[in-house]
Amino acid sequence: MPLHLLSSIIELYENDNECSPEILEGLKQFISTMKDYLNLIPAFEKNIKESEITLHLYVSFTLPNKDQVRATKNYHNAPMFSDIAVYMDSEQEIKTFSGYCFAKVLLLVCIELENTTTLNLALIR
Repeated sequence: MPLHLLSSIIELYENDNECSPEILEGLKQFISTMKDYLNLIPAFEKNIKESEITLHLYVSFTLPNKDQVRATKNYHNAPMFSDIAVYMDSEQEIKTFSGYCFAKVLLLVCIELENTTTLNLALIR
């Protein structure tokens, strides 16, 4: 889905009684979060045009250890949004449990930047 269609998709999800709150929350936060993320990477230009970005939303992916991470409203007829542990940089002042923070996966996204690269990301809460 091209990025400029995201606002329309969010509107559709807001009016869909079967939409999961996790997906809706993830979509609403996605654009600002993505822009913040891309600004942290020096290789990307600060002003990436929306027409140059394409999104793919996934319901799951497999980690190298063969575990599955899921972000779907329908996994065996029930919502499934994986809980994960993220090892944090010790230089950041974040409260952790033995260096880990715990989060819920809201979206699994592949971002294609035209003529440059592909990023596979998870948006978490």
